[in-house]
Amino acid sequence: MMKKKSIFFGLVFVTCSNISFNAIAQATDVQDSLALVDLYISTNGPGWTTNTNWLKGPVSTWYGIKVGDDSRVWQIGLTNNNLEGSIPSSIGDLTSLNNLYLSGNNLTGSIPPEIGVPYFYNLYLNGNQLSGSIPPELGNHSYGYDSWYDLSDNQLSGSIPPELGNLGSVTWLNLSNNQLSGSIPPELGSIGVTDYGPNLDLSNNLLSGTIPPELANIATNSWGGLASLDLSYNQLSGSIPPEFGNIDEDRGFSLNISSNRFTFDGMELIAEKLPGTQYDHQKRIPLHLNNGVLSASAGGTLSNNTYKWYGFRSNGHARVIVTGDSVFHPTKSGVYYLRVFNAVATGLILRSDTIYYREPPATVASEDNLQANENKTLFMIYPNPAKDILHVQTNGNTSFSLLNQNGKILLIKNVNGSGTIDVSKITAGVYYLINNSNREVKKIIVEK
Repeated sequence: MMKKKSIFFGLVFVTCSNISFNAIAQATDVQDSLALVDLYISTNGPGWTTNTNWLKGPVSTWYGIKVGDDSRVWQIGLTNNNLEGSIPSSIGDLTSLNNLYLSGNNLTGSIPPEIGVPYFYNLYLNGNQLSGSIPPELGNHSYGYDSWYDLSDNQLSGSIPPELGNLGSVTWLNLSNNQLSGSIPPELGSIGVTDYGPNLDLSNNLLSGTIPPELANIATNSWGGLASLDLSYNQLSGSIPPEFGNIDEDRGFSLNISSNRFTFDGMELIAEKLPGTQYDHQKRIPLHLNNGVLSASAGGTLSNNTYKWYGFRSNGHARVIVTGDSVFHPTKSGVYYLRVFNAVATGLILRSDTIYYREPPATVASEDNLQANENKTLFMIYPNPAKDILHVQTNGNTSFSLLNQNGKILLIKNVNGSGTIDVSKITAGVYYLINNSNREVKKIIVEK
């Protein structure tokens, strides 16, 4: 690294003609000057949209750079400036840096852990192509006040480091639109508050597990506290912590937990106490079949839930069979699913998986059941194995269902005499084609 810097500064000295390195570094700490030149080299400085005065005069005149009275660089502002390459580790040498604005560029590689200097106020790295994990050293930013951290719209992966709970006085922490996984660390409940925050945005990731109640605790802080929490478009599940019910509605707290794997478990409290909460579009709940009885668990207060059971007609259209409770006794073979409505949490309608029921015997269409009837089939199919198109020949107008080995229906197709079924988007494996009129079955092999 030192060799590279020495060579580059030799070039700087030549190209700057009468401007010596002392002139470039005048009124600026030499260590800071070296770090800035390293940034210029690492991110293709000559190709920047604007690089006015870089390497040509005092650092304080370089585009996007601000220097304090102590001759130290305290701000780098190069947003939307076509920076390409990686952030050098020497960025950590700028120990007086308070604000780093590098959003909207083409930065790649990982976030260097050296970036964890303690006096950061604003860190904007959003809208790049940064990858790897979030360095736990970011939690060293413990002395900031009213700080903003935006790492959104990158390709960051791994878990959220619990050290981020050490951040001091945060107004905004945005980690959305990445590939972060694992559980939400409860330590985030220790983030320092401001008059208007923190606002936490963890949406559009791969986070799983439950919501830590500690996040609700900081929302109840008397002078500041959590202003907004966006957890939408993840894989979170479990009950909503009752601590969220202690948040005063007058605080204007905003909560978004839509597009996860929640049920009505804890949702009624949220709907009553925080009516502005977004909680729609949850993942389908599993539907169970035991001894001829269909059932599902939707959470919430049973008396507040309305269960509508649907069955498919032979033409593929669904109709309501019965409005009842969480248990249903089907009387006819067919494909069923469930929708659950809640009288309190009206912003969410839960839908179940689709399941095939056969009577008699009342069992899911398992591989053993289907294979037992395979030799009784009369309709013809070809080719088998199939790759993209499966041809079917039968007598008259017949409805067919294609099921996987778990008995889950994948598609329904009407065939009048002869027809085709598109299997191009179905993964390779063993499937079963069922004549919905007489329950005849053939095993299908899909190859890719």
